[in-house]
Amino acid sequence: MVKHPKQDEAVAHISISHTGDTVHSSVILESLASLHQPVSERRPAWLEISESALAHNVAYIRELGRPKFIDVILTPAEREVFDKRKGKHQMEFLAGRFSIKEAYSKAIGTGIGGDVHWHDLEIVPNESGQVC
Repeated sequence: MVKHPKQDEAVAHISISHTGDTVHSSVILESLASLHQPVSERRPAWLEISESALAHNVAYIRELGRPKFIDVILTPAEREVFDKRKGKHQMEFLAGRFSIKEAYSKAIGTGIGGDVHWHDLEIVPNESGQVC
């Protein structure tokens, strides 16, 4: 689930998969009204028509391993989980968080760096440990 800074609970559901050296993620927003954002011209028209939105992103694992980049993308809580993993599993975790946050920012129509920044979003597991 994705945590948004203006919400106390998850505002999106995600799907993530690893294939080769890529990570694919999809974000589904169930209700745009729950984001408490005013209707604006920068939001794509198809988001205004629908009460839900879907965005997809692909991240290439091999391009994400720079130490400075890790701290830019991950929140402190996400970094703790990252540090407990080893090798390939660390990079899959990082690529997944990167990809999910990118897809989420696309789904709400702002992109990263507009109204939403990397540390504004935190990917948290459910009771089963899944992030969907």
